[in-house]
Amino acid sequence: MSEPQLRAEGLTLGYDDRDVVHDLDLVVPAGRLTAVVGANGCGKSTLLRVLLGEEQPSAGSVFRADGLAVAYFAQARDALDPERSVADTVCPDGDYVSFRGARVHVRGYLDRFLFESGQSDMAVGKLSGGEQSRLLLAQLMLREAQVLVLDEPTNDLDLATLSVLEETLTEFDGAVLLVSHDRYFVDRVATTILAFDSHSPGATTVTPFADLGQWEAWRAERAAAPADSGAMAEQRATTPAPQAAGRKRLSYKEQREYDGIEAAIAAAEATLRETIADSERPENASDHGRLVELLAAVSQRQSEVDRLYARWAELEAKLAPG
Repeated sequence: MSEPQLRAEGLTLGYDDRDVVHDLDLVVPAGRLTAVVGANGCGKSTLLRVLLGEEQPSAGSVFRADGLAVAYFAQARDALDPERSVADTVCPDGDYVSFRGARVHVRGYLDRFLFESGQSDMAVGKLSGGEQSRLLLAQLMLREAQVLVLDEPTNDLDLATLSVLEETLTEFDGAVLLVSHDRYFVDRVATTILAFDSHSPGATTVTPFADLGQWEAWRAERAAAPADSGAMAEQRATTPAPQAAGRKRLSYKEQREYDGIEAAIAAAEATLRETIADSERPENASDHGRLVELLAAVSQRQSEVDRLYARWAELEAKLAPG
């Protein structure tokens, strides 16, 4: 295994009088893409900030490699100068860029990010939103960094840019920390999963898994396992569980919704993956009308997944101590 770029021991993070991470040991070596997954508001972005030294943990220690350089992928397209040319944006001095130790002509480098030769001298402001995202990605990959951090990078990206992003991350030889709700993308690129799970209301665990399939199988087992057995189960069936002090109750309708929301998310994500797969079939990719229809369906189904995650976070917030 490569030397770790980041290492945490006994890491505990808390806010609002509760721990969102407790006694976590974590190693992030070069060559590994760690996807941090879980519901909105569970603490994923907080964990990243603590690992990178932007916030302090409640307890435990974080060790970083000497001279660690971190690069962030942020889709802040307004950071681009709309009057500047595409070539000048990535290569302001001369005609060559330094890419992974090699001297590469700027036009050849832009080819990697699906820019046509005629676009090199085009003003950035004339690019589409997806092309501007690819340009931001091209800028990012020229930075000398040992760690890449991507917080929800796939939001609003078109399929071409998603493909470039996937290839770029796969080829990157440093460590990558990725926060994403896009399970299809995570399944394609992640080598390790770090999962926030709140199967029990108010209780959060952070568990490492080898891949997305292992995490989903673990969650399915937990959801299917009975809470108790024998006489205790019978007693629980007839006796309302006491509410923790300071906790709020969900209404009957909200509780039914909460009990089924993980299954609803899994079903919505499965439908999204199927639609994405359909859009990538050669016969559909070459049929402009069909492709436009499928891309609209992808957007609609991604919105439904996002809505379900947001609703899950709302319900969990109601269960949190008041």
